Order: sequence, then C-alpha cells, then structure tokens
Amino acid sequence: MKEFVKTAVSSFEVGPAQNQFAVVPFDSVVRPIIKLNDYSNKNSLINAISAIPYTGGGTETAAGLNALRAVVFAPGNGVRAGRAKMAIVLTDGASNSPAQTTAAASAIHANKDITVLSVGIGAGVIHSSYATELGLIASDPKCQNLYQLQEFHDLVQAFALEIQQRTCDATAQLIVEPIVTDGHGSQNLPTPVSVTLKPDGVYFTCVPIQRDAFTSLVVTGREGSAYVYVSLRVRKPSASQNDFNHRISAGKRETIKFTPQMIAYYAPDSVGTARVCMGMHNKVGARSSGAFSADVNVVGGVFKACGDVVNIGSANQPVDIPGPGYYQGVAIGYPKDLRCQWKIRGPPNHYLLIEFSYFNVTGYDLNLASRELSGCSEDADRLDISSLTAGRSGEETAVVCANRKRSSTSMYPSFESSGSTSTITFLTTKDAEPGYGFNMIITALPETKHAV
Repeated sequence: MKEFVKTAVSSFEVGPAQNQFAVVPFDSVVRPIIKLNDYSNKNSLINAISAIPYTGGGTETAAGLNALRAVVFAPGNGVRAGRAKMAIVLTDGASNSPAQTTAAASAIHANKDITVLSVGIGAGVIHSSYATELGLIASDPKCQNLYQLQEFHDLVQAFALEIQQRTCDATAQLIVEPIVTDGHGSQNLPTPVSVTLKPDGVYFTCVPIQRDAFTSLVVTGREGSAYVYVSLRVRKPSASQNDFNHRISAGKRETIKFTPQMIAYYAPDSVGTARVCMGMHNKVGARSSGAFSADVNVVGGVFKACGDVVNIGSANQPVDIPGPGYYQGVAIGYPKDLRCQWKIRGPPNHYLLIEFSYFNVTGYDLNLASRELSGCSEDADRLDISSLTAGRSGEETAVVCANRKRSSTSMYPSFESSGSTSTITFLTTKDAEPGYGFNMIITALPETKHAV
C-alpha cells in the first residue's frame, strides 16, 4: 500500500499553495498521522510515507475513519476553503467493528465537501459480504467511488493514474456568503476563493443556492486569461455544455446573477435549493499560453431598508453613494420590489453635481424623461432625481431608466440641482428583470459657479 501512496503522491505538485496530502495508517490501532500541513514539499512527504512501519494485525477501519474526520479535516491541520477534498480508504480486510465503521462513514458523509473513495484489494474482500461494507464507506454515487481490485499490483500500476484524474476532477465547494445591505454600501465582499490554473488546466466547483433568493457569482481575473462556463443544469460545465460563458482576463470582472425566475427557468425541477456549477479552462491558444488565476465570490444578497440621509459638509469633495447591488466596486445586482430614497444635503449657497461611475438598471436604453415617464417603460426600474430649494420657482425632476454598461464612447449623464438639497428615489418593479445596480458620485459646488 505504501508503494501506491508514494506513486500517487509523486504524480502531483506538493506544497501549501498546490496539493496537500495526509496519511492515516491503521491496523489494530491508528498509527501516527501525517497531517495535510506537515510537509511542504514532495521529497520530505515521500520520505515520511516510506518511514511508516508495517505491523500487521486487525483492521480498525472505524478508528481510521474517525481520525480522518476529526484530525485530518479538522480546522488548523491544513484544510483550505474552496479546495477539493478527497479521501481514499484502502483495505484488504473487513473491519473489526462493522457497526462502528458504518457510523464513522456516515459521520464523514455528513460533510458534503469530502468525497470518499473506497478501495477493496484482494478476492477475500471483493467477493464476499465485506463488499457491502466497502459500499457504505464510499460516497455517492457508488459507481464512481467504489473500487474493487484483484491484487496490490493493480493498485500501483493502474489505479494511481485513476486517482490523479479523479482528484483533478473533484468538485471543490464554494460557500454562499450573504451581504446584508442597508443602502450605505459599507459592507465588504466575502473573502474570495483563489483559483490558479496551469496551461490547459481545468477547475470545477458547485454551490447550492436558494431557489427563491437572489445570488450572484463574481469572478475577477488576476493573471492570464481563461474561459468560464456556468450552468444550473450540468455538474461540469464546458464549452459544449453551459448556460452562460465568459472569457476572463487579468483585471476583468464578470458578475452572473441568479434570480428566482432564472433559476425556475434553468432548473425547473429544483425544490428549495438549486445547484450552480462553474468550470474554468485555461485553454492554450493564440490568446493564452501561460498560467491563469482568478478570485471567485458567491454572494447572496440580504436586502433590508435602503436609502439614507447624506450630509455633505465640504465643497469640492466627491462623495460616493452606492445603490443597492453595488458593493466595494462590484456590481452584484439587486432584487425586485425596492423603494430606496436618499436625501442629500449640501452646505448653504452650494448646488449638487450628481454623476454616476456605474449605472445599469432594467429598462430601455439610457433615457432622461419627465415625471410621466415619457421614454421609459411603465414597468422599468427607475431613478427619480429631484431638487427643491426655497426661493426658486417650481420643481425640477429627472427620471432615469437604463440598461447599458459604460463604454469609451458613451458616458453616463450628470445632473445639477437647483439648490443645496436633492431627493433621489430608486424604484424597482415586481415584473421587470432587475439590473446590476449603480454608483452615484455627488459633489457640492459653490453657488457662484452655478449662477446664470
């Protein structure tokens, strides 16, 4: 068995930022464990495996499984968030305590992030009632995770390559972390999962999301470029099987939002939760020949009351005011049926310059309209911008509806208030497909610059 373990390890790059291995030797008792973070290079790890003594004796499979769960995959022992977690249980005999082995296997299976491969070696195991025990140890589906080999020679010669491929294809689990938003825009995005791919490397991950909630997948390129495939229907999205696809390069960010209506369309049979899966492929070609790395967030929005009273105390100092769906420079999208209102107050004898660094809400192409929504659809999400100042005649109001990203040839509009105050109201409908959000930049300027 040690030769197999060493052969399998030698097929991988080993290190804190690459692949990590743990070994749990067990016979009549569990022997000293090699933890995931005990060794940072391949040679020292293989030497440690070679030094494991063989003592013979019984088969305390239950104790080995319990050590796997409680020690190897315990926090602080090298487990990394967002990385594939695979355990391979090798045995050539039935366990000493079948009932305890079943309980220990169930405890591991409760952690859906861990895939357990069960490998029985020899006719004494695979052609007897012990085969049932092997099946209980393996994760579902058994047809993929249960292996029965005739002899140790098969283990070293063929199965090591199989393990390498299975580990590379294993699905790492992302976690949906909520952003609780109250309209102030002060919340940080959750810590991202970092993905690094060699040329022609692939990465897969799946995450369960609530069918009736609002969730966004945010991918930010850091180095190189790669294709990103996303699906609500297939476990390993690819160029030929995907619902959405993007090419991500260094400095580029893509946000894919999943609304309840979208989930119902792509995953109509899902109940309660749906599964979003993503595949990345650093495809070698004319535009890619090096390594690729990216950060991945999965964000679930928890929207409370939005809007605020904003007092701008100093002139010529731009103030960022993010709308719902825009956080820390990332547009993740907003839900339906919102009413957010900001009351902006500048210093006396100043007016407000209202600009946008990002604006994407549901509706027609960018339009300025009257309060009667001339040029805007009745069911479009919209922004009402009004200015009221004592001593000035009338009420000036702009209604903005849009669904267009900024480009080098089209700038977002700007507005000037008729005084030092303005009320800005964001209204979303129940029927229109929501957009990605907006970010306002408001500056108080001296009234002398505004005089006619």
